[in-house]
Amino acid sequence: MATTTALIEVAQTVAPLAADIGSATVSQLHTLAFLTPGPAQVIIVGMVVLLLFGNRLPSVMRSLGEGITEFKRGIKGGGETDPNANIEDHRDDDLP
Repeated sequence: MATTTALIEVAQTVAPLAADIGSATVSQLHTLAFLTPGPAQVIIVGMVVLLLFGNRLPSVMRSLGEGITEFKRGIKGGGETDPNANIEDHRDDDLP
């Protein structure tokens, strides 16, 4: 009985606060709070991902680092972004 009364008081307190948020209803807020993972769930998911993809992780991180470096170099414009940019085409030199 006391638990029900406490829940009703909490609901009455939360309802005006939810109305101030905008178009989100109380049920949408409850759904959002329910789907938000806690720290324990994040750690468990991280451990599962590490177990499944741990052997490929170094190569993935290396590729990610190379991609970031190439992106920064492309933004600066200081380096050649195309690895074949220095190759000259001499096929037309032999034509009469």
